[in-house]
Amino acid sequence: MAIMNSINATYGRHLTVKFSGTAEQHEQFVDTRRRWHVIAVVHFRTGRTGIKVLPRVVPKVIDYYNHVSRAVEVQEIELFLHNDPFFNRYPTSASYRAHDIDTETLREHLTGAHRLSVDGTRLIQH
Repeated sequence: MAIMNSINATYGRHLTVKFSGTAEQHEQFVDTRRRWHVIAVVHFRTGRTGIKVLPRVVPKVIDYYNHVSRAVEVQEIELFLHNDPFFNRYPTSASYRAHDIDTETLREHLTGAHRLSVDGTRLIQH
């Protein structure tokens, strides 16, 4: 990785690393560090569920919540704070797109999460 970064910096390249092995080989590269994430769970009127890992910046979380909750296709948004390494695989972003997820998988990984809510300009942990 250091060699790749050096080449990119020295020669103005944009080299990246891509891995396309088996699931077992991929497991050795999974980030297992425990980091706190703010997770928005978006329930759509179609029955679909999506998640978004948000920046841990209160105004960005509140903006995301307020903007997305007004969307016609959104039934409900839930907010959580959790440090399950499962959420490391999702990029942290304040864009309004959510990643589809199976509800059983999500429920499993939200076990022990702290529920958050938005009250005006405040983010409250329950």
